[in-house]
Amino acid sequence: MLSRRFGPLLAATLAGLVFAAIWVLLAALRPGVTFHLAPLIVAATVPVTQRLTVGRPARPMEAAASAAVGAGLAALVLAGLEATGRLDGPALDPFEGVVAESLVAIAIGVVAGLVVQLWPGSAPARRRGDR
Repeated sequence: MLSRRFGPLLAATLAGLVFAAIWVLLAALRPGVTFHLAPLIVAATVPVTQRLTVGRPARPMEAAASAAVGAGLAALVLAGLEATGRLDGPALDPFEGVVAESLVAIAIGVVAGLVVQLWPGSAPARRRGDR
């Protein structure tokens, strides 16, 4: 029962961890470069992957849980990169710094992930005899 309930979230979290690791690796190799879309991608990966895994629109609590995991993962990576001085690149024009820009990107990623996850769509076609 638990694996059926939390399995898609765990799989989606692993996908988010993969993208977070890529972001950390890129930031470690190129600390003077800002990867503007990385926080958005990490934050959106968890809800989008959960939707793809389940194949149906999420229930509100499922959507909230996966969005929280995605946002938390992206914020954790952001805090770690900031603490180690790996966010020395330039920020986009209206932002004061890379942290503010990344927080906005995380918020956009969460909203985009929620839209994908909650968007009504067709479920995969059932074959005769499937339950």
